[in-house]
Amino acid sequence: MTPEGIEVIRPLLLSKSKIGDLHASSAIIGRGDLVDEIGLKELAGKMRALQSGLEKSGEPLEDLDRLCFPLVHEFMDGVSDVAGDPRFWIWFATSHLADVIYKRFPPRKTKANPTGNMNLDNFGIGKRGECWPYKLWVRGELSKDKSCPSNPYKLGMLGSIDLWTSHVHRQQFMSVRPFFRSVMNLQYPKKLKGKPLLWEGQEQSGKPGFRTLIKRLRENWASVEYVFLSDSDAERLVIGHSKGLYLSDGKVIR
Repeated sequence: MTPEGIEVIRPLLLSKSKIGDLHASSAIIGRGDLVDEIGLKELAGKMRALQSGLEKSGEPLEDLDRLCFPLVHEFMDGVSDVAGDPRFWIWFATSHLADVIYKRFPPRKTKANPTGNMNLDNFGIGKRGECWPYKLWVRGELSKDKSCPSNPYKLGMLGSIDLWTSHVHRQQFMSVRPFFRSVMNLQYPKKLKGKPLLWEGQEQSGKPGFRTLIKRLRENWASVEYVFLSDSDAERLVIGHSKGLYLSDGKVIR
């Protein structure tokens, strides 16, 4: 997607209009094979069908993230160069997924958005890291465990939207796989079968939980190069920072 193309579609996205063919607003950059566009259309169709299924069943539309991230990551397997280009994700979001994103992130009138326009960050226009399909790919990239072929995306299936948005995607240190895995394995131990270990809610009550763990790790990250630590070092650091925090049942880790 070219800068000129973004300006063409910006008003259309803000008004939730139908997006037509954008090839004239796109450009091919770099070398190598092109991403299979027919495959992309099929992928978008699968995502659209899953969204429709959630609507019919009355389930939360945010559950679409959990259903779609393995599909996006598997499709992009082997095209990591393209996956790292935010311009590709903007093009994919606008060309193939605009109607899905309109429903997934319905605009709301707030003080910051008095007109109730679409948040273009979800298309990667503005904050590129907030582009919805890109975040789905990141979720798969962080969670896929090739040593567990029967359920390789197990970690990615865990956690709420708030956890993924606030505590994974918006925390740079969580892009370091050993820390991501250590945090998720601590918070969702096998014995709890998908239930959280630490309190995940707001902490105004003075009971520090998972949010405080993330704050502690973020502060520590300012002085420690997490990328150079081993898996066991990451695990020890995460466990150490969890001391004194409240569990979901109200008890405290000693």
